[in-house]
Amino acid sequence: MSTRGDLARLLGEAGAAALLADKPDLLHAAGTSGEALTFLGGEMVTRSGLLDETTTERAAALPLLCVLSGEGEAARLRADLRVGAERAVGALVLGDWPHGTTLAVDSAGIVVDATGRHAAGLVGVRAALLDDAADRITSLITPRATGQVVKAADVEGRDDERQAASEDESQREGEREGSGKAVMVRLFGECSIQCGGERSLVVSEFGDTEALLGLLAENRGIWLPLEGSETKIWPNGDQSAERGKTVKKDIRAKVKEALGKAYADPLECARGTGYRLNADLLTCDVWEFRDLLTAASTAASAEQRKLLARAVRLYEGPFLQGVNASRLWAADRARAYSRQAAEALTTLANLEDDPAEAVQLLEEAADIVPTSENVCKERMRRYAELGRPGAVESCYAQLVDALKAAGKRPNIHTTQTYQQLTTAV
Repeated sequence: MSTRGDLARLLGEAGAAALLADKPDLLHAAGTSGEALTFLGGEMVTRSGLLDETTTERAAALPLLCVLSGEGEAARLRADLRVGAERAVGALVLGDWPHGTTLAVDSAGIVVDATGRHAAGLVGVRAALLDDAADRITSLITPRATGQVVKAADVEGRDDERQAASEDESQREGEREGSGKAVMVRLFGECSIQCGGERSLVVSEFGDTEALLGLLAENRGIWLPLEGSETKIWPNGDQSAERGKTVKKDIRAKVKEALGKAYADPLECARGTGYRLNADLLTCDVWEFRDLLTAASTAASAEQRKLLARAVRLYEGPFLQGVNASRLWAADRARAYSRQAAEALTTLANLEDDPAEAVQLLEEAADIVPTSENVCKERMRRYAELGRPGAVESCYAQLVDALKAAGKRPNIHTTQTYQQLTTAV
């Protein structure tokens, strides 16, 4: 589903015309963004009925991909997309979109700029390009492998923007709490090793390298014996001495690869005691995240705001994302860190003078923990203050859907807040 203007922007006038002529059964092309979102709203209502149906009936829903500009209708589009995944609805948003990950792709298919929560490691990645307009839309409709990117437009004159992005990254690096470490182990979102502005992803076949890094980070400054930790690294019981050597070797190799030269051993060993990360050489995003939250808890308002802002910038996604599902200890820590990030964003919203900025912070918190009733209540109050009754209703509906998926319902206090705000409106 798209608009004629957005199709032309994506595929060119000729490509859009060919697509409209050749694939009318696969495409709904609206005249304006407003008409497109009206169509989308109807689809969301229809698909919401599938949530109570059988798995077979739900699976029968044809995935809907929206290719739209977010300009002018961003709030309305985002409200639908927040519950889109469970209703087989997704979107490729053209132009600026502060709520997701935005990529700029040049004519050779290289990602030249990436911003957003999941942008880490995407700059420099080569995207798969599709030459024919009909093939493009067919490929968009057909589920694709994670990580493939569709060419949205040729991007020219990006040097100034790339320089600005580089300077911004350098500024963020300088805002760390003076750790002075050459390397940062990043465990929020995709696991990676960062040296300066460059990141090297840590990806192992069984997730054991990532799991060991996470365990070492969680046991900060403590010697961790591998004996007794095997079930946390290899939950399926397929550990071996050889695999233990392999993951330790992988960690050392990744850190040294990031540094590009010889340094002290990043993985310290005490014979008969265990292993720990070399805190003189490297730091971890989870360490700095916890330190910043601790410092913020006793800081005055102005300093607290700075500390919390730095903390939430470190949070780029769930702890050990992609690895924690099969490891209960990691899943527990991921939930705890998510709650802390959402709470930090909520506190920042309460310290924010600009109502619109406060709402955006609360929306980010809701993205992290969709089932948080405290975040929902604060969002509803802010929407009501801004005179947005539709957003109040949408916010409550999103919470109901998120809790329903977890087998829960909103508590009476949340429901009463919703009823008071909608009655007052």
